Amino acid sequence: MSLISNDDDQIVIDENKKYFDDLVGEGRKFKDPEQLARGKWHADKTIELMEKRMDALRAEYQKEREQNLTRAQLEEVIERFSKQQLASNANPIVNEDRTPVFDPNQLETLVASNYEKMREKERQDQNYRMVQEKAMTRFGANYKQNLAETMNDLGLSPADVETMARNNPKVFIKTFGLEAPPPAQNFQAPPRSGYTPFQPTGGAHKPWSFYQEMRKNKPDEYYAQKTQNKMMDDYAALGEKFEDGDFHQEY
Repeated sequence: MSLISNDDDQIVIDENKKYFDDLVGEGRKFKDPEQLARGKWHADKTIELMEKRMDALRAEYQKEREQNLTRAQLEEVIERFSKQQLASNANPIVNEDRTPVFDPNQLETLVASNYEKMREKERQDQNYRMVQEKAMTRFGANYKQNLAETMNDLGLSPADVETMARNNPKVFIKTFGLEAPPPAQNFQAPPRSGYTPFQPTGGAHKPWSFYQEMRKNKPDEYYAQKTQNKMMDDYAALGEKFEDGDFHQEY
């Protein structure tokens, strides 16, 4: 997969088509422009919250994966070391003053080297995924076309873009204009047809940190659909007050 080339399936937007006429009006999905705006706002907020939940899940997955990879790398090094020792014992050199075939200190160096290489690749892959997600958020389905246009304007090559994404994500974000827009303020949740929000005892609205504690201590309750619906309602009701704790932390 590339940030520039269109080598995967994606939705292409027809720039000449008037989507507004298909969506707004009598008998359409939205009765009037105001209803369309409310629907767009709610969709944006839903995506924003889902991205935060996915970031948290991704961080947990990365931690577990790094631990598994570390064990696998160590086992591979130990197995290689054992084979070298067996080969050395099978073919002894008749020389009482000979230098040892394998220095035990090399094992520690070899383990450290493999671990650093693994960590560096994980860091680069994480940077790549992060800028790709920001590009999709900023430009939507046509993000590759937008990145390619900027690349051509700056005289960069696809290899330059890939290297920048993996090693300098902050420079990439500024170069390609992927800075996130400021959050909306003073908003009200639009009504959703056929949707009944979950209300806990007392009807109190809870912030982001409340749900993160629930995710750690009561994961089954956290991932229940009624809890996810309630979290969306609380976000809509509290606005910026909902965004406490590590809400703005980048995983």
